[in-house]
Amino acid sequence: ADKLDAIGAIGVARAFAYGGHVGQRLWGEVPEGYVETRDTRHEHTPVHEFQFKLRRIKDRLLTASARALAEERHAFMVAFYERLEREVRGLA
Repeated sequence: ADKLDAIGAIGVARAFAYGGHVGQRLWGEVPEGYVETRDTRHEHTPVHEFQFKLRRIKDRLLTASARALAEERHAFMVAFYERLEREVRGLA
């Protein structure tokens, strides 16, 4: 089944709600080459969730209608996480 409910504004909200529930930090840098393991799992944040899961969903959707809807939702997530990083770094 297609996973449209996991992306877009709802996907972002879920990532942060879950992260808050389990005590994750709001933001965390994902270094190039980062691999999540048992030893690094404690570093997971909503940003990691986007990098490792949410941003890949649109490319795995099966139906044309789901892929069309996913484009806008994906673009929202990308813009949100880019803006979050700029604000955290004091650039916006």
